[in-house]
Amino acid sequence: NKTDEIGDLESSFREMVNFLKPAVISIRNIKNILASSAQEMASSSEEVNASSEELSSVTQQISRGAQDQSEYLNKSSKQVEEIRSEFKEKMNGIKVASDLVQNISNQVNMLALNASIEAARAGEYGRGFSVVADNIRRLVDDAKSSVDKVNGIILDLKSTISAGMNSLSASVVNVTTVAEETASGAEEASAATEQQ
Repeated sequence: NKTDEIGDLESSFREMVNFLKPAVISIRNIKNILASSAQEMASSSEEVNASSEELSSVTQQISRGAQDQSEYLNKSSKQVEEIRSEFKEKMNGIKVASDLVQNISNQVNMLALNASIEAARAGEYGRGFSVVADNIRRLVDDAKSSVDKVNGIILDLKSTISAGMNSLSASVVNVTTVAEETASGAEEASAATEQQ
């Protein structure tokens, strides 16, 4: 009886071994596949990390470059404002000089008119003064004409340079804004890369 039971047990044990053998082989195969997949994932992960670090480095360089550009443009903007201020000061100086020449011309014209009146009163003896007074009046007219031309040139120059400075200032501001936005975007990209 006992031998029959042991024989049954042995027979059942063999059936179980035969039944489990394909399962063990399958588990072994799955383990090998998982190990291979884990190695591939580790390799891919290293590549992603390397790419992320490289991307982070690039975005930091872009950010630094954009910040440097922004600082340079801010300096340029200040220089433009300094040039504008200096130009305005010089134009005001030229205007003052022009007004002074205009005043001197008016006074000399008045003196020439007085000389003409005195020459007329002197009659025959004042003819020489009359000729001198006429020449002085012509010189004063030439001086006034020259001053008017200079004032016209100053107004044109002022208008042209002012328009150019305004355009340059606007361009500097636009480029500064773009540089700041680029720096901000690069910083965000760098932060996102580091988070990943």
